Amino acid sequence: MGIFKKIIIDKEDINVLKKSDNKMKLLIESVGNIDREYIENPFIALVNSIIYQQISFKAGNSIWNKFENLIEDITPKKIIEIDFESLKSCGLSNNKVNYIKNITNGVINNELNIKEYYKMSEEEIYENLIKIKGIGPWTIEMFLIFSLNKKNIMSYKDLGLRKGLEWLYEIKGDITEKEFNKYKKKFSPLGTLASFYLWEITIRNYFKFENIYKVNLLNNIVYLNSPVGIIEIQSKNGEIISLDFVNEKLYEEKSEEVLENAKLQLNEYFIGKRKKFNLPLRLEGTDFRLKVWKELQNIPYGVTCSYKDIAIKIGNKNASRAIGGANNKNKIAIIIPCHRVIGSNGSLVGYESGIERKKVLLDLEKKFKMEDKMKNTNEINEIKELIEKEEMVLGYFTTIDCNMCKDLFPKIEKMLESFPNIYGFRAESDMNLKIVGEYGIYMVPTIILFIQGKETIRVSRNISIMELSDSIKRYYDMLN
Repeated sequence: MGIFKKIIIDKEDINVLKKSDNKMKLLIESVGNIDREYIENPFIALVNSIIYQQISFKAGNSIWNKFENLIEDITPKKIIEIDFESLKSCGLSNNKVNYIKNITNGVINNELNIKEYYKMSEEEIYENLIKIKGIGPWTIEMFLIFSLNKKNIMSYKDLGLRKGLEWLYEIKGDITEKEFNKYKKKFSPLGTLASFYLWEITIRNYFKFENIYKVNLLNNIVYLNSPVGIIEIQSKNGEIISLDFVNEKLYEEKSEEVLENAKLQLNEYFIGKRKKFNLPLRLEGTDFRLKVWKELQNIPYGVTCSYKDIAIKIGNKNASRAIGGANNKNKIAIIIPCHRVIGSNGSLVGYESGIERKKVLLDLEKKFKMEDKMKNTNEINEIKELIEKEEMVLGYFTTIDCNMCKDLFPKIEKMLESFPNIYGFRAESDMNLKIVGEYGIYMVPTIILFIQGKETIRVSRNISIMELSDSIKRYYDMLN
């Protein structure tokens, strides 16, 4: 039954509405073109409004289709001829059947002047319709939009519009009628067009997004499945701008090199291979927050500190509460390790991404740090055995927990005095790599043994004896 006609939306009206408000502009740009229909026949439009009252769009469609099948030609005369039970069989409640009968009788008795509505003002139409039982303010406002094509209708009675406004403008709690009317005035004389776009928030389920800015995402973005849930990482112009935990992947991934590096480093972090991140970050905030976030990055892996500790570090011992606020505003979790900040009594206290997630991260770091300590203890014991055998060991370095070999450094310095030149060395890594050099030392990441050697094989990377001494002194100074 061809009762629906397309509502023509003027492009100039869209441009005018865009200029009324920046968030409305973003919503319009996100939604794009809108297709809406109206029912030109006022009687059918009123019956249609009754059917769709206070039910979902899907349920309304189902009942309307059955209603159309029952009554091929929807006219007052046809409906009067249909008995109550037959109308109810379409899925209509008793009240709705009565409301439709009321409208039908109103038209037949000329109580409703539906043929004159095109000539009447909105106020006159309202007064004519409101006296019919079953027709309230919302039904009249929907009739003005979807039958008479009125351009400036926004209904406070409409739940979808209220929820749309609350989400778009981040209004906490239920919007009041007074607040609603402020937006209604702002969008006037294009309230109907604003209503169309606000309804799209519900239709497209924009509620799953934090705000309209998240919907209109222009950044690069990737996702990582991790032991603490789905991680969403965003970047712009080669810099990380956010790292957050999400319940679902909302956007299509669009990667770049810095995001791939971030995923790699995070994977290394979660298996204990990485203790510090090396990624370009873009931080935006007050000078105070920037100072706090910088200090957070100085908290060592596997170590916790209190808000007061951070306050003292930045030179403001009374700023503990403000430190907590800055912590919560950190947009780049893990990389800026706000999870390492705990209460002064040792409690985990608040964490924007959840206390359980914070606990998992801290337990993970504690586990891997303990494993590294055990590994280093075994390595140092091996070195001590070499020293006890009086082998010419000239040095030992480790990138993890240097304090554990602090007692070796005086012996190393003394040994160096006896060797103005070093002819060779053996370097052992985790892969059992053995190299003999001629003029210097080949540094390897985990463990280095310097011994007197007789073979002379030049290697690609050498450092002088002076650089070796400087390195030992630097480590020695760091540990003392």
